[in-house]
Amino acid sequence: MNKKSVIAAVVLVTFLATTFYLKTVLRRKDAVKTVNTILTHWKDGDLTLAMSYWKFPEESPPVYDLLSFEVGKGIVEKKDGVYQAYVPVKLEFPEGNQLPSGRKWSFRMAKTRYGWKITEFALSGDKPSP
Repeated sequence: MNKKSVIAAVVLVTFLATTFYLKTVLRRKDAVKTVNTILTHWKDGDLTLAMSYWKFPEESPPVYDLLSFEVGKGIVEKKDGVYQAYVPVKLEFPEGNQLPSGRKWSFRMAKTRYGWKITEFALSGDKPSP
């Protein structure tokens, strides 16, 4: 192979590797951004706006009095042809709230043509902290 072919091959491989890496990073950032948006709505008391991010809006929990939150890194993977994300969070509520404060929760989401939609929101149990 001549020198131009080698350079072209290296440039092509670098471009493809960068493209695949960036797509993965951008998907994860988009999923984490969606969770941040939901938690900001909860913190502001806008439960109706947060409901639109659920795959089934009637499953959106009635979260009131969110004081603060910490969002983890998140994981995105492709299962059965659909991108799915797991984003861990730590939520702080005032005393007397129906939800436990300071516990780890997890958002599970699926990528749809309308963006990320929440499929599950639950206590994490033994999942790692954000």
